[in-house]
Amino acid sequence: MKDKLKILSQEEMEESFLNEKCLKIEHLSLNTITSGKGKNHFFSYFVDGTIVAVLKLRTGQETMMFEGVFNSLNFVSVNSEYKNRGIASKLIDEMFLFLKKRGLGDVTITGYEPEGLLYLPKKIEKSSKEYGITFHHII
Repeated sequence: MKDKLKILSQEEMEESFLNEKCLKIEHLSLNTITSGKGKNHFFSYFVDGTIVAVLKLRTGQETMMFEGVFNSLNFVSVNSEYKNRGIASKLIDEMFLFLKKRGLGDVTITGYEPEGLLYLPKKIEKSSKEYGITFHHII
């Protein structure tokens, strides 16, 4: 079994989704792939050439809620057969590294699913400190 983490553009993610190169992943649909202003980045975890987990980060987003431009973590989701293997943690670390390397600054999240609320806030807080990126929880 060969594992690989890759950042896909919106076009690459759309093509993978349409060509059924991903397992069923909650929150992943053609609408969530193409929605939103700004630039979408899909941190995708592959097992044997098939996407089993995705984190969607939107950068350079403008909004009326906040002054200026911001980055938002839209979702992180792992196929049920691959949960509890640390894949979401790897995606989160890769997102913070991406933000740091590009000098993109803070990232915001506006909510969690009940299952994500059990695991993600602690991991996000830890990685935020490790990479020196401020993370805003707006719930």
